[in-house]
Amino acid sequence: MSELQNHFKSNHLHHAYLLIGESKIITAELLGLLQSIFPATVDPKFHPDVLWLTKDRLDKDDARFLRQFQTGKDFAGQGRYLVVIFSAMASEAQEVLLKTLEEPATNTYFFLVAPTAEFFRPTILSRVYQLKFDRSNDGEVDDLEKFLGLDVAERGEHLLKRFLDDGQIKDRAELLDWLDRLEVFIHERIDLTRISDNLVLVFKEIVNAKKLLNNQRSSAKMILEYLALIVPNLRKTK
Repeated sequence: MSELQNHFKSNHLHHAYLLIGESKIITAELLGLLQSIFPATVDPKFHPDVLWLTKDRLDKDDARFLRQFQTGKDFAGQGRYLVVIFSAMASEAQEVLLKTLEEPATNTYFFLVAPTAEFFRPTILSRVYQLKFDRSNDGEVDDLEKFLGLDVAERGEHLLKRFLDDGQIKDRAELLDWLDRLEVFIHERIDLTRISDNLVLVFKEIVNAKKLLNNQRSSAKMILEYLALIVPNLRKTK
C-alpha cells in the first residue's frame, strides 16, 4: 500500500481506486491511511466524513447511497472518503457507479476493495486507479503446492470442506482471492513446459469460475469440483 500512502503524502490522491486483493490486508492499510488523515479519531471508520461499507454483493440501492454520500459537505475540511468492500456487483449498481465516477464530487475519494476486477465493466475500470497486491507468502505457497499434489477426489473434498458450508460459500471474497493466487501460482511457480495438461483451457476455466461464483444462482459445488478435476497435478512435473 506504499503507493497509496505516497499519493496521500504528495497530495495526489486519485478520485477513485480499485484495490484488488485480500480484504483483510487492504482494509488494515486503509485504516492506517484514514488514521493519518483524521489523527484525532479513535476509529476512523466511524468518522462523519468516512463511509465504510461492507457487502457481499453491491446492489443498485447501495450504489445510490454511495452517490448520495459523496455529494455531502465534509465536516473536517479534509474531504469525504468512501471505503466499499464487496465481492460481487449487480449490473444496475454498475450503471449508477459509472455515472458517479463520470461526475465526481469535489474532494471525494473512493476506495473500492474487491478480490478481482473480473466483474467490473471496462468503462468503470477506465475511471479508477488500480492497485493489485501480491499476497503470496511461504505458507500460502505450501498450501497451493499441497493442493496441486492431491488426487482429484482429494482436491474436490479439500475445496468443498474449506470454502463451502452446507453447499453455500462461506466467504466469497476469500474464495475468489484463493483462485487468484492459484492462477498466479500456476503461471509463475510451475514449469509449464513439463505439464501435459491444456493450460490455456485451465486458465480460461479459472477465469470463468470466478465469474460464475459471483452469481449466487450458480452451483458453487459443481464449479469447485470441476476445477479440482482440470487443474494440473504438481506431481506431473517430476
